[in-house]
Amino acid sequence: MKTLTEIAAEEAAKKEEAEALARAEAEAKAKADAEILKGLDLPAEKIDLLKSDPDLMAAFKHQIEAKRQANAEAKQHRLDNEKFKREKETADAKAKAEQGKFQELWEQEKAKNEANEARLKEVRIQGELKALATQKGIKKLDYVKLFDQSKLAIDENLNVTGLEEFDAFVAENPELFGKAGDEMPRIPVDQNKPGITKTTNLLDELRELKVQAQKTNSTSDLAAYSRKLKECKEKKLI
Repeated sequence: MKTLTEIAAEEAAKKEEAEALARAEAEAKAKADAEILKGLDLPAEKIDLLKSDPDLMAAFKHQIEAKRQANAEAKQHRLDNEKFKREKETADAKAKAEQGKFQELWEQEKAKNEANEARLKEVRIQGELKALATQKGIKKLDYVKLFDQSKLAIDENLNVTGLEEFDAFVAENPELFGKAGDEMPRIPVDQNKPGITKTTNLLDELRELKVQAQKTNSTSDLAAYSRKLKECKEKKLI
């Protein structure tokens, strides 16, 4: 059993410990209050008033803490918004890249289809034109190259339009028409060089000159075509 002296000593030790703890808490509180007041732009008399009035200081600290909490929440909200913005920009960039990839593939496929359609239209036009030329008695199908085909087209019903212009071509170039299937004669073998056959195709030259004359409509090109046409007629090539 403890003696009265021992009991009194223990009580004194506990009291001293409690007083030390209270002093430490007070010092910590005073230090915290000092930190709060240190960051304030207040006159010295107001700071002294806050120090002297615990209730006022407690209310002031509550306001400061609420403001700090609000600032912290605002900061976190801003950080969340920035994160969301970055994620959205990344997603948008990825979606744009994917869209660009699909757009490129679509344009390539579109160009391929348009090229195929153009080739089919050209085959259709050439087929109709050559059929009409044969019907008109053209001597050689290659002569249709002399005809200006720029006005020929395919309508929505896949019919060739502009073929009526061929009648004028026939009237302007009667020498190209006659008995269907007639072939163009060749220049005979050069007697000075036996074994070497000259196959110069004057009609090909005539065709090229006519195309040039139709394209430029210049006096010199028309004259060149006229001379070559005369030469072909003299050689009885047409």
